[in-house]
Amino acid sequence: MGTLVCPLLKIVLKNKLPRRVAHVIMALTLNPNPNPNQILVGHFRGHVSIWNHQTQIRLMVFGIPNEQKPLPCVVRFIAQKQWFVAGDNNGHIHVYAYMTNSKLKKFQAHASWVSSLAVHPTDPFVLSSSGDNLIKLWNWENDWECIRTFQGHPKEVKSVKFNPLAARNSFASASRDGTIKTWSIFSDTPITTLECGTAELTSAYYFVVNDNQEYIVAGSASGTARIWDLGRETCIRNVKGLQEIWSPVAVVDCLPGHPILVTVSRDRIVSFCNSTTHRYNV
Repeated sequence: MGTLVCPLLKIVLKNKLPRRVAHVIMALTLNPNPNPNQILVGHFRGHVSIWNHQTQIRLMVFGIPNEQKPLPCVVRFIAQKQWFVAGDNNGHIHVYAYMTNSKLKKFQAHASWVSSLAVHPTDPFVLSSSGDNLIKLWNWENDWECIRTFQGHPKEVKSVKFNPLAARNSFASASRDGTIKTWSIFSDTPITTLECGTAELTSAYYFVVNDNQEYIVAGSASGTARIWDLGRETCIRNVKGLQEIWSPVAVVDCLPGHPILVTVSRDRIVSFCNSTTHRYNV
């Protein structure tokens, strides 16, 4: 396993925000729309907004009503239906039609907060994970029926992601128990378990190289990110130097076949890595 110390390329966000605003921003989630220019933002205080990222104009805002405040929101577009889903810290999932500004459904998904959501690339399925240590698979064509529950993590599941190769019908989960598990949507038994040591994991993202080489990058509470080759079930890179614990991590497909690994830490440092070569390039 190689070790990559970052950041060789970094951006430092120097402008310190007021405490109240920074608190709101720290807990939001972002999801780009496959349709051009739109980004869905889930805010700490329980509302959701849609922005045009080119014009930097807010297009829509939605309140997510609930009995308790504050309400962190995790959000995902369902672009083929022109919907979005939002999970709150009371375990509810909310479904909105954003073009008509209408709420379609609210249901109790978990016994604890919803920590992550994922939408299947082609089928009518949404995954949810929670502080109750469970992962659930929902079918929106059957009135949001829960068609499978996945148990295997003894601690909170922080992140779930569908494999972008839709035919695989698989997904990955990252947990505070320090493991990544991969699953088939047809079985509640994990396919693989990847041990990441004692670090609590915060996020996991798939990326695919040359149409068939599958990797997962996992961010952790220790301020590191690990890149795993799924074919070999081997950690091939350990990215260190993310400055602060609880560093989020994401994979952004900036160019076809050349995904960019983005790591973000709470001290306002953003670092970029070529996920094919595992090197930081300007």
